[in-house]
Amino acid sequence: MADMNRSENAGAGEPIRNIHGRRPGRGIRPYLIVLKILSVAAFFGGLVTLLGGVLLAPPPGDATAWRDQLALVHLVYVRVIIPGIVSALVFGTLLFASIWQAMIRMRWFVTKMVLIAVGVPALHVFLRSRMMALATLLAGTDPDLQRAAALRDQLTAGTVAAILFAVAAIILGRVKPRLGQDYGRTFARRSRSA
Repeated sequence: MADMNRSENAGAGEPIRNIHGRRPGRGIRPYLIVLKILSVAAFFGGLVTLLGGVLLAPPPGDATAWRDQLALVHLVYVRVIIPGIVSALVFGTLLFASIWQAMIRMRWFVTKMVLIAVGVPALHVFLRSRMMALATLLAGTDPDLQRAAALRDQLTAGTVAAILFAVAAIILGRVKPRLGQDYGRTFARRSRSA
């Protein structure tokens, strides 16, 4: 039974060498990449689930059902979406810190950072204001359900915008388009002047 774990080419006394596994000495970077991918998946998956499962469904009929739906939307944002984006930003910052000198010269990276610097706060402020307005409206004894439906539509539009933002950031990070940049010239100029 123990011989089944041995390679057929290995001799009787030779140990089996790992020729396809992870090489030692690569540091923590591969683990940070995996954690960042999982964080982005939580952020993006939470947005898509919220949109498809809650916000695109028919609006609730009475005030109690509206309050329950608002509580569910709030729970998904607080427990899945916000921790996903925050942890993705933290792991992305840790990844950036190790190779910042090369990354800062890449146009796709600068474009992605501008998109994140503008998109995350703007989406947060818009979606938070819609959630708070809906919560304030539903806290009353006789809420205006037409106004609640309008706020819910705005929340849906903001969630769609957040999904589009996530898709753009994922494409920039995965495809890494050149955006007109010639890497050979960019890095040759920097090394000659340094």
